[in-house]
Amino acid sequence: LSPRKARMKYEEAMEKYGTDKPDLRYGLEICDLTSTLASANVTGGAWKQCTKALNAKGLGQHMSRKAIDALKTGIPHDRAKEAYVMKVGSN
Repeated sequence: LSPRKARMKYEEAMEKYGTDKPDLRYGLEICDLTSTLASANVTGGAWKQCTKALNAKGLGQHMSRKAIDALKTGIPHDRAKEAYVMKVGSN
């Protein structure tokens, strides 16, 4: 017998992974940064709306900026107005 697969509610899967069939091997959960950016001293009105992000730890070390920018073009415009890339260093 194969082990039972964990079940997840549809709403939880869509909120955390953006799909109803998430691939849990990579741990790419969507993080809601709306309140974090709203409470920070970040200028610009875009942060006042819903802001979500993927933590792609280590991606910047293995991909060029041009390749990362190309990934942004795959985001459906009906789901996101704009896509931003932030690199957070340990310094």
